[in-house]
Amino acid sequence: MKKTLLIILSVYFLPQIYFSAEAKISVDCYPTCTEFEIAAAKREINAELSFLESSASRLNSKVNLLENDISLIKFNQRRNQIGSSVKSTTSTGESNLQSSRNQRDELERLTDRLDQLKTEVFTIEKEKASMSAYLDQYSSLVPTKPTPQRAVRSLTNPYSDEPDRSLNDADYYYDDDDQLVLNFGDFYALIVGVNDYESEEITDLNEPIQDAKTLRQVLLSKYQFTAEKTILLENPTRTDLLNSLENLANSIKANDSLLIFYAGHGYWDEKFRQGYWLPADARQKTKTSWISNATIRDYIYGIKTKHTLLIADACFSGGLFRTRGAFQAETKLESTLFQMTSRKAITSGTLTEVPDNSVFMKYLVKNLESNESRYLTSQDLFARFKIAVLNNSPLNQVPQYGVVQGSGDEGGDFIFVRKES
Repeated sequence: MKKTLLIILSVYFLPQIYFSAEAKISVDCYPTCTEFEIAAAKREINAELSFLESSASRLNSKVNLLENDISLIKFNQRRNQIGSSVKSTTSTGESNLQSSRNQRDELERLTDRLDQLKTEVFTIEKEKASMSAYLDQYSSLVPTKPTPQRAVRSLTNPYSDEPDRSLNDADYYYDDDDQLVLNFGDFYALIVGVNDYESEEITDLNEPIQDAKTLRQVLLSKYQFTAEKTILLENPTRTDLLNSLENLANSIKANDSLLIFYAGHGYWDEKFRQGYWLPADARQKTKTSWISNATIRDYIYGIKTKHTLLIADACFSGGLFRTRGAFQAETKLESTLFQMTSRKAITSGTLTEVPDNSVFMKYLVKNLESNESRYLTSQDLFARFKIAVLNNSPLNQVPQYGVVQGSGDEGGDFIFVRKES
């Protein structure tokens, strides 16, 4: 059985990834922005400032520790003259420095590391200043009124019933049959299944790879996914999986959509309040061979798509996303959900084990296959199969749907676009 998997976001585990201020802002409207665009830009900037502040705080803590260790080494160098020294309190847990040569080498190493950290802090502070300047610009900007005809009717003749064929870069328009048409970018998918583990300490699984292949086939046959952009990873190592995410970050454009699927073992570390994915080369007592949920969250944040959806046949809880009801009284139009950036997750359970022979996958795939709607949001998809999973799970698993916290979600939703018959 797959072990439980829960993502808790912790600043301590954030990777050291920094971007230029220009690359951070996906809302490219300045200086003629609507009120909606200004609000979206300010949300992005504030989220970025929060991320940079957390990173700077973490690095400053390391700087303080190193400065303390350097002070201890210098103190010991003086005390060695009379034959006594003070034990080091470095995070590496090294014992007494026994010779002046060792002390000199250690002092040089720590000083180099201190210089490196201070450079990183300086870089982050520059980014914060740049982002703050952006925030001031958008805060003082007077919004423009949106063009009423944009993406709806002809701009040359607003009284005409004929749709405007010049709106290639608009969010949506209406076709000759007065049907809504959304202007999507490309659809990408990273589909991961892990059956076989190199370590004998980790139990192999039977179903994840077949589940991954089945999902890929449905996406290719029924929806606007292409084989070139739908990547299947069978029993990937940690490096394989992270390299694939890096490649996607370099390939995906701002209007594209990304689906990430993971099936395999997960682990929840109660001591560190942190969840992990276990790739094929994971070792039971070596966390460096695992992939933390904070790392997955950061990639979801860093890959600048229009919409990203994470589907995991493992167990998550509120630490990954802010849970929201799947059966909302208010139904938003697909055009509204498409316009707003989204970072959503659908998972097979909470803090319980889920079966290797997945009921969650059975009903997920079934509803994707049977869907006849032109546009299917992830929220609607979840609503269609949640009760079936609840009623048929042998382990009483409760599937979850929600927003990935701290990843740039603005209230939109991932939309599956069915191929035309």
